[in-house]
Amino acid sequence: MSQRKRKKEFRLKTNGQIIIDTRRHSTNPLRSIQPDISTESALHKAHTLITYLQTCSANSIPLGLSWNQYNGSITVPGRVCIVRPSLRDQWIILINPYIVSHSKKDVWSRREGCLSSPGKYVNVRRYVWSEVKYLNERGKEVSKYYRSLLGYVIQHEIDHLDGIFFTDSIRK
Repeated sequence: MSQRKRKKEFRLKTNGQIIIDTRRHSTNPLRSIQPDISTESALHKAHTLITYLQTCSANSIPLGLSWNQYNGSITVPGRVCIVRPSLRDQWIILINPYIVSHSKKDVWSRREGCLSSPGKYVNVRRYVWSEVKYLNERGKEVSKYYRSLLGYVIQHEIDHLDGIFFTDSIRK
């Protein structure tokens, strides 16, 4: 009888509270498509993420974070993420974001990691540019083209909101 290797569990704690929990359970928010939500609800979630990130040590602060990476999303799902072009920049709040178009042939590959899987890095192919539609923090619909690192980060966070994990690309 062969024994399966158990996947490593990861629980990120801050001030004693579990923030990100990748343990497998029947309703793993990292593997579920997040529903659209109201602007007011999304803003509350986005500010919760930003407040959480302000408590992180400098070497663990990411360029983006989706709501379903945060432990509270298990009971209160929502399609919201925060991103920024660099560690010096302000957070951009994307509410109900969707990629509506993207480069067809132009892709780039980059070594990618994720807070939900610390220490794991894989090469991931992403679109060179993508057009993203979302609501901003004022509830106004935005349609904008993103490229370079910020575009890459946004694609990573939207994948999270669609239940796609960055390591899924190595299985294809």
